[in-house]
Amino acid sequence: YGRVGDHSPYDYLGGQENFRRAVAALQRQGVPVGLYIEGYLVAEKGRIGKEHGKAWQIMQRNGELMYYQPGSTEMMMCPWLDAWRKTQVETYRQKVSELGVDGMYMDQFGFANPQKDCWSPAHGHPVPGSTMGAEKQFADLVHGAISAVNPRAALYGEETPCDVASQYQEGSFSYHMQRCRQT
Repeated sequence: YGRVGDHSPYDYLGGQENFRRAVAALQRQGVPVGLYIEGYLVAEKGRIGKEHGKAWQIMQRNGELMYYQPGSTEMMMCPWLDAWRKTQVETYRQKVSELGVDGMYMDQFGFANPQKDCWSPAHGHPVPGSTMGAEKQFADLVHGAISAVNPRAALYGEETPCDVASQYQEGSFSYHMQRCRQT
């Protein structure tokens, strides 16, 4: 939804049916099509950000809410939170259903680290809530939802996930690849 609040991506593409036809045209040429979905971030100005942003944000150990970057207006949602998971699972499922795409991308997934662990006692998860465990369960839910619509749809993330989470993804990118010649 960008940095300006909610909008439909179809508004810029001539409508949903036009976008679906464009996806199908690429697929007929043998080009698999995947969609990018932000796995963690929500814009403050968007509906979810306004209604739930602060309550759904990752809480750091010191009690501060986590923003992605200093001065950012994008909030980082807790991947343990059931309401955020349901929102995301439905978004992924709906886009596979609407557009017939071959894959779905979870941005930022695979960078499981203690900086993204959530310390909120209000989210219903162990405190701290480990990012590694959350991403595994999150990917399992999303994978199940998109597979129910299209069993061949791939789920992939930004970075290689930990081994236990890898079973719920067909692939991932890796920033190590761009540096491997140097090492």
